[in-house]
Amino acid sequence: MGCRHLCGCFPVRQATISHHLKELSSAGLVESRKDGQFVFYKTRPAVLEAYMNELRRRMYVAGGGADQSGEECDSPAGANRAVAASHDEG
Repeated sequence: MGCRHLCGCFPVRQATISHHLKELSSAGLVESRKDGQFVFYKTRPAVLEAYMNELRRRMYVAGGGADQSGEECDSPAGANRAVAASHDEG
């Protein structure tokens, strides 16, 4: 997927999306392929899953085993709610 395709999905400029996609690519979370002046990106599902598992593990350890609602973070539902809550606070 190219950067231009994503521009209609988010209320930010193309340069901002391009910058973030480059950062995600540098982190190994997405793959990039250059075709002339265009760069196309695709997700790396296995890497994203490993990243989310590590994030859940770290939130579980830092939170003493439970998120703010008291739900265990080692369950996917509890971890996903904890991640969503941390984004709402930020």
